[in-house]
Amino acid sequence: MMTAPAARPTTRFRTAPRIAMGMLVALLVLVGLALAAAALAPRQLDPVLGHLSPATAVLLGAATLLGLALTPWLGAMGRIGAVMLAVPIVILLVANELLGSDYAGAPTGTPLDIPVLLLIPAGHLTLLFGALRSAGWARRGAWAVFALTAVLSLVIMIVPTPPISDSLLANRTVYGALLVAALMTAAIAVLLERGRHATGTGLG
Repeated sequence: MMTAPAARPTTRFRTAPRIAMGMLVALLVLVGLALAAAALAPRQLDPVLGHLSPATAVLLGAATLLGLALTPWLGAMGRIGAVMLAVPIVILLVANELLGSDYAGAPTGTPLDIPVLLLIPAGHLTLLFGALRSAGWARRGAWAVFALTAVLSLVIMIVPTPPISDSLLANRTVYGALLVAALMTAAIAVLLERGRHATGTGLG
C-alpha cells in the first residue's frame, strides 16, 4: 500500500530535471534558428532575430539562467558550457555599465572582446551537447543537430545574398560561420557517440 505513493515523488524528481533539460535544449536550438533566419533574410529579420536583437538576447539569457539552475543535473560538459556562456555575458553587462556601450551583444571596445565573443558561441555549443548527453539524448541529439545545421548551412549557401549594407553582410557571414562551427561540432559529437556505443562505454 505504501510502495506506490512513495514512488511518485522519486519519479517526479527524475522527470522534472529531464523536462527542464528539454526546455534548455529547445532554447539553445531556438537561438541558432533565430540567427539562421536572420542570415536568410538579413534586411527584414536581422533587426528582429539577429545577435543584437532583444528576442535573441532574451532567449540566450533564459538559456544561460536555466543552464546554471540545472548544474546539479548536468554532467561535466554541461556545467563547463553553462559557465562558459554565463561568464562573458556578465563581463559584457558589467562593461556596458562601466563604459556606457549600447549592449545587446555588441563589442565593448576593450581587449576583452575577442575572448568574450569567442566564449559565447563556444559556451552555447558546449552547453547544448552537454545538456543532450545529460538528458540521455546524446546520440540522437547529435544526429539531429548535425542534420539541422547541414540543411541550414546548405540553404544559406544556395540562397543568393540580397543587396544589403556592409554591416548586414558581415552579420550574415558571421551567422553562416557559426552554423558551420555547429555543423563541425555536431559531426565530432556523432563520431564520439558512435565510438562510445561501439565500445559499450556510452555515457549519454
